[in-house]
Amino acid sequence: MRGFRGEFRYFRDRVEERFEQVDQRFEQIDQRFEQMDQRFEQVDQRFDSLSQEIRDIRDWVEGIVGKFQVRSGRNLENVVAGALRVALRRPDIKPEQLRLRQRLVDEKGVVGPPGQRRFEIDILAQDGQISVFEVKSYYEWEDIDRLSEKVAFVQSLYPDKKVEGIMIALAIGDEVRERCVELGITLAYHGD
Repeated sequence: MRGFRGEFRYFRDRVEERFEQVDQRFEQIDQRFEQMDQRFEQVDQRFDSLSQEIRDIRDWVEGIVGKFQVRSGRNLENVVAGALRVALRRPDIKPEQLRLRQRLVDEKGVVGPPGQRRFEIDILAQDGQISVFEVKSYYEWEDIDRLSEKVAFVQSLYPDKKVEGIMIALAIGDEVRERCVELGITLAYHGD
């Protein structure tokens, strides 16, 4: 028999072996955490690099667009006229018939308190008719109401002319088509 001292040594040896195994496992876990830290650092570096690339591309695009706007001048009307010709399927629209970004104030209070409502309006004037148009990538219900207000305001400025509203979009929100019909606004969008 081993006796008490023998049993104690045996038990102590087993406990030490267990502690050594636990220590080895902790070392393995520590190594895994270090590897994960290294991977996270690599991912962070990639995100930093990607963020910088995105900022660089944005700066480049803004520079190009800015130069385009400066160089375009009257050519912007050509671009818009071309978009209207395609969207409305009307080859007769000419750039000189457009007046873009007309800033007007509703002094009479046609659609709100006098002098309180300000509008930026794009107009196509053709054959005694005025078309107030908006071009957006996506329309929602309230956009239609705003365009309807612009049409009513322009109609008050030109009571002897027919004034229509035209919405041109790549996509439309729910119920947009029905609201356009209710308000008499022409809708041209990618789904047509």
